[in-house]
Formats: sequence, C-alpha cells, structure tokens
Amino acid sequence: MINTVLNKIPENYSGINLDEHIVMPNHIHVIIIIQNIVGADPRVDPKQNNNKISINGRTQRSAPTKLSLSSIVKRVKSLTTKKYIDGIKNHNWPSFDKRFWQRNYYDHIVRNDKSLNRIREYIINNPLNWQSDIENPDRIGNMQSNEMIG
Repeated sequence: MINTVLNKIPENYSGINLDEHIVMPNHIHVIIIIQNIVGADPRVDPKQNNNKISINGRTQRSAPTKLSLSSIVKRVKSLTTKKYIDGIKNHNWPSFDKRFWQRNYYDHIVRNDKSLNRIREYIINNPLNWQSDIENPDRIGNMQSNEMIG
C-alpha cells in the first residue's frame, strides 16, 4: 500500500520523480527528485497531446506543481495513514498505537553522482541488513531471556 502511494507521486505531481526506494517493515527509504522547472513539464513531448487541458476551447498545458520536500512527505504520510485506517476498518488489518508514522523524517540533499550512487546502494542493500537490525523483533540476539532458557 505504501509502495503504491509512493509510485503515484510522479503521476500526480509534475516535476517530482522517484529514484531508488524501498519499503521496510518499520521504515522507508526514498530518493525524491524535485526538478527546478519553469514552464512546461519536461516529461511532456510537445509533439504529443500529453498533459493538455482545454479551457474555454483553448488547449493549454497543465502547470507544473512546485512542492517542497516537506509537502511531499506530509502528503505521503497523510495518504498512507488514511489508507491504512481504511484497511483496519474494512480488511481487519492490525491497528497501530497512536501514530502510523514518526513525527519527523531524516532528509539529505544529494549533491553529486558519487553520493547518489552510494545512497542508492545503501537502499538496495537495506533489506539484507534487516536480519541484524536492532529494530527487528526477530533479530538473533533480541530473544527474551525466558526464550533463551526454555
């Protein structure tokens, strides 16, 4: 469900693209590309009728949406929380305590290709590290003392 919401961001907001991303059991990693665009959406092919709307009989391109990173994160958190609450009500999904998402998020501005590739590699390899993650309740070494005696 979270992945579906993430993947729809570029469809709904011009100038916003996703790069590497992964949904983990207790967190997500996402590289969000916010293009500094003026004028038409660069994904629009001027030879095609993409992203054109008709206003009073005149065809116009839809204006690019300028969103900040915090606005994007807020929208993702709001949409996914609502969808999850709907899943609790309609599909018997497990409920959550107080908040679906943590209050803040960690962000980092990627300034060069070397950094981008390092972060991509981290995201790709993150699922492999889940078995040893301290937040993983099934992690070896996380067993309760009574389980170890048993």
